[in-house]
Amino acid sequence: MNIGPESIPTAEVAAADVEPARSYRSVSALAVASLLFGILSAAVFLDWLLVIVPIVAILLGLRALGRIRREPEEWAGAALARAGIALAVLFTIAGYGWLLHARAKEIPHGYTAVTYRDLQADPDTPGQWVPPFALTLEGKKVFVKGYMYPGRQQADLTSFIISRDNGTCQFCMPHPRPSDLIMVQLAGDLRIDYTRQLLRIGGILHVEPEPKRGAPAGCAYRLEADYLR
Repeated sequence: MNIGPESIPTAEVAAADVEPARSYRSVSALAVASLLFGILSAAVFLDWLLVIVPIVAILLGLRALGRIRREPEEWAGAALARAGIALAVLFTIAGYGWLLHARAKEIPHGYTAVTYRDLQADPDTPGQWVPPFALTLEGKKVFVKGYMYPGRQQADLTSFIISRDNGTCQFCMPHPRPSDLIMVQLAGDLRIDYTRQLLRIGGILHVEPEPKRGAPAGCAYRLEADYLR
C-alpha cells in the first residue's frame, strides 16, 4: 500500500483540529456581576447613600476588564463589564441630579436647610448646651425635617415638639437631649393632627444658649413655623 504525502497530516491540519478547543472562553463572572450591579444602580434615585451600588458595579467592571486583558484567551465578557460601568456612571449622574433637584424644590425659597446633626452639642465639650453653629441661626428662617413627638393632645394642634427619630416615646427614646427636640409653634391658621409621618417645617428659629428653667420639655430650640408640609 502506497502512502502518499497527501495522506500525512500536516502541522496546519493538526492546528486546525485543536483550534475550536483553544477558542473557547469562559464569560467572566465579574463582568456579569458588574452588569447586574449596573442595572441595580438605578436605586440611586431613591437615596444618596445608595451610591454604594454603582461604586460596586464600577469596581467589579474594572476588575473584570483587567482580568480579560491579562488572559484574553481564557476570559470573555468585556462588553458586559463596559455596559455595567456605563450604567453605573449614567445612573449615578442622573440619580444625583434628580435628588439635588428634588431637594432644591423641597426647600422653600428664603429658608436655610438644617439637620439635627447641625444642631447637636459636642459630647466632648463639657457643659455645651448647643453648638456654636446653632447660635448663628438665631432669628433666621430655617427649614428642618422631623417627627412629631407624642403628646396628650392628638388633634387640631397649634404647637408640638419634633424629634429626629420616628415614633419617639418613653420606650424608644427615654432620655432625649435638649438638642434632639424642637418646640414648634404654628403661625396664623396653620393646624395639624398628630402623625407619625416625616414633617417638613420652615420658620424662624430661636435658640436657647443655655439651660433655661421652664423651657418646654427642656428643648434647646423653638421654631415659629409658617411653612408645614
